[in-house]
Amino acid sequence: MICSEIEKCVKYKRYEDALELFEILELQGGQGGRGIAYEALVNACMGLKSIRRARRVHGYMMRSGYDADLYLANRVLLIHVKCGRTSNREIMKEKERCNRERERERERERRMT
Repeated sequence: MICSEIEKCVKYKRYEDALELFEILELQGGQGGRGIAYEALVNACMGLKSIRRARRVHGYMMRSGYDADLYLANRVLLIHVKCGRTSNREIMKEKERCNRERERERERERRMT
């Protein structure tokens, strides 16, 4: 239900509303969403030019097991470019941060099993 509302908000360029709904979903412990909802969230971050929020959405995607989508990963990098953070150093730094976060999440999962 929340995923379809997120998609509607982005369709009508109500990006703040879409990201507020995402925060509700996150707080409720929602997992796994649909790829379309993730794309809508990334588009909302692009619309607001918010790298901070894009990182949060990307982290949620990784925790939900949806981090293998190359298209969405490239969209997150595109947000960096649109916000003027285009140096190789900054992009590599972001990639390393994502890899560290992914490894921490995998380690937590191993400990739980």
